[in-house]
Amino acid sequence: LLKPCAVYKDPFRPGSDNILVLCDCYKPDPDGPRGLGEPIPTNTRAACEKIMTKIKAAEPWFGIEQEYTLFEPDKKTPYGWPKEGQPGPQGPYYCSIG
Repeated sequence: LLKPCAVYKDPFRPGSDNILVLCDCYKPDPDGPRGLGEPIPTNTRAACEKIMTKIKAAEPWFGIEQEYTLFEPDKKTPYGWPKEGQPGPQGPYYCSIG
């Protein structure tokens, strides 16, 4: 079951009334509040919320990693890789260094 926990204006379609809704996922439980049971195993946000509530005075920091791949105009070869074969070991092209 989905439980909405935050609502945001849609940044991808500005100037509209569209919204994005962040939800937690729970197992159903007819005896639980609003029919919600325990969080599903992959609902790590629910576990994080419990911890953050306990230490909210600490003002924790979070880091987010976003991975992406740029491609050559052929739309098949990752940018900077040799046209034939494989690139060398990770190093000069990894994480925008070199």
